[in-house]
Amino acid sequence: MRTSILLGATAALTLAASPLAVATASPVPAASPTATSATTATTATTGAYTSVRPARILDTRSKNGVTTTSPVGPGATVSLQVSGRGGVPASGVSAVVLNLTAVNPTAAGYLAAYPAGRAFPGTSSVNFGKGGTRANLVTVPLGSGGKLSIRNATGSTHVLADVTGYYLSGSTTATAGSYGSYQRFEPFRAVDTRTAEWGKSPLPSGKYLTVPLDIGPEYSLHVKAVAVNITSVAPTAPGYLTAWAGDSDNRPGTSTVNYLPKQTTPNMAVVPVRTCTDCADYPVKAFDIDNVSKGSSHVIVDVVGFFDDDTSGLGLRFKSIDPKRIVDTRVGKGMTKLGAGQTKTVATPSTVAGPDTGAIVANVTGVLPTADTYLTLWSSLSGVPRPAVSNLNPAKGTIAASMAMVGVASTNAFKVFNGSGSTDVIIDVTGTMEYYEATPAPGARRSVAAEREQSGGLTARVPSGGRAQTR
Repeated sequence: MRTSILLGATAALTLAASPLAVATASPVPAASPTATSATTATTATTGAYTSVRPARILDTRSKNGVTTTSPVGPGATVSLQVSGRGGVPASGVSAVVLNLTAVNPTAAGYLAAYPAGRAFPGTSSVNFGKGGTRANLVTVPLGSGGKLSIRNATGSTHVLADVTGYYLSGSTTATAGSYGSYQRFEPFRAVDTRTAEWGKSPLPSGKYLTVPLDIGPEYSLHVKAVAVNITSVAPTAPGYLTAWAGDSDNRPGTSTVNYLPKQTTPNMAVVPVRTCTDCADYPVKAFDIDNVSKGSSHVIVDVVGFFDDDTSGLGLRFKSIDPKRIVDTRVGKGMTKLGAGQTKTVATPSTVAGPDTGAIVANVTGVLPTADTYLTLWSSLSGVPRPAVSNLNPAKGTIAASMAMVGVASTNAFKVFNGSGSTDVIIDVTGTMEYYEATPAPGARRSVAAEREQSGGLTARVPSGGRAQTR
């Protein structure tokens, strides 16, 4: 039996609260809009997204995905079969979205996930310190045989991988409505349990928080999954948060944010949703965040976009690329080191982004900041202000990474803001989101997307109450 706590009731949550700093550590490798309706049905599937119930497809502690229970040693690589497992089809898949976790590493280091059969690209996916548990969402193209390679740099560590969805290739017979396009908008803060709107109360042990999303009566029910940044703040005991559809009492055996006491830990997630009939004046989609810990934790949720069922015939589709490092301020690549309160613009290289690119999918790493800080990334489109959210929260003297889906302007540029101190930054791109229309009109994609980006975002609503309930 799961117990829900609805922390504070309000008609609509708006941008609120300042971003945070997080404590974590690890080295990095050396460099080597609101959707509109349309009458035309979408038939092409290339780059479309399908969400699945989160499933663990790798756990080196229990021979899940591997043949031993030994941790992954220094310089060792795990060959992970992905296609045909965890709800991922045996064919017709170009890339997967999964939460990659390092458990009890014996030394500070990093994991790198990349397509099987390809050379190590010199990028990182999860950065961690000695001991503890650290997770990061990754989007990785599949390699030969539908496999991924996961390389451990130093020391030994157990590795977990939880799949949450996949992107289709053009060669698939997927049923219409089971897949969709990405709709982006200005990121906003939907939940902050530290604020009065949420009762200034942390999420207790064993309780879950429901997060409804209202996109209007005509479009809400077409949402299939939501892209969010979830942050654990000031937990009182070690544990983890699990984000999932919350469509039963049977929570999946997966984790989203792994945290230690008194630390602040973020992670991005692409979460499947369910229909909630009593969260608003009409049915909307919602998801749950469970606190699996013996202690409490404050929770922050920043929403960056959602995946639909392709009803509109418009949106963004994923284009897979081999992981590519476009920024490394340590060597002056793409940008120079960021100072306190400083914003810089990054021009995505033409080898990565093209005329129809609307966003990049990247792993963003903060390297050895001189103070607790946060990083925010957003489109450099004229007139778009810096959103009051954070993508990454590295603490002083640490190295931390998080996935980000970052909108770009017509020049394929985006901005990076640093809150405090100075810090080096690394950005590794694993794919792009390309503008898509069921019936393309030459030259129309960019104007449609720009208008959508400037038109506003979603409104998140919570049920009335402020009480605990059991279901």
